[in-house]
Amino acid sequence: MDKSQVRSAELAIAHYIAYSGISINAADGFADLIKLVIPDSKIIKDIKLHRTKITQIITKQLAPYLRNRVLKLMNENFFTLLIDSSTDCSIRNITLIMAKMFIDGKNEYYLYKSLELSDTSGKNLCNSLEKSLLEDGIKISNLVGICTDAAANFVIAYNSLMAHFRTIKPNVFHFTCICHRLNLIFKDALSKIEKYFFETIQN
Repeated sequence: MDKSQVRSAELAIAHYIAYSGISINAADGFADLIKLVIPDSKIIKDIKLHRTKITQIITKQLAPYLRNRVLKLMNENFFTLLIDSSTDCSIRNITLIMAKMFIDGKNEYYLYKSLELSDTSGKNLCNSLEKSLLEDGIKISNLVGICTDAAANFVIAYNSLMAHFRTIKPNVFHFTCICHRLNLIFKDALSKIEKYFFETIQN
């Protein structure tokens, strides 16, 4: 049996597990299940794939390859960054940065970076973003626009991310995320509907 075929199968299965968001613990018996369902495959028979090996393949092989691919695409195409900050269950502030590119006639979205920042002021966001782009060798000239919500640290006229970043690239566009806008609209509308609904019921 050609070991490269077995290796390719292991990589494909690990990629599917990562892409589908299946937990590593749940995937522990995934290869054994495939062997049970397809007992006559010589390739499947030689697969040795449990959670430790799956984790190693994802973190040591797939992740670096896919990250380098994203960086290469960002250097070859114009891109827009979609940035949002959120506090996770451990009270850490995580800033996620997505890259949107128009490739082969369609929009493509890729996770560029996740930053853990204790200071989410506009100046620090700008410094952290610039540092990340430079360290990764990304051409800032390819950055067309930045999309954020309407939080003050992102968009106010002074001391925001956009105010500071425009000292680096004056012609960068800013787009306000329509999803955040719609969320605020519906939240406000539903609060009024709820008020009138209960008033109607009571009357």
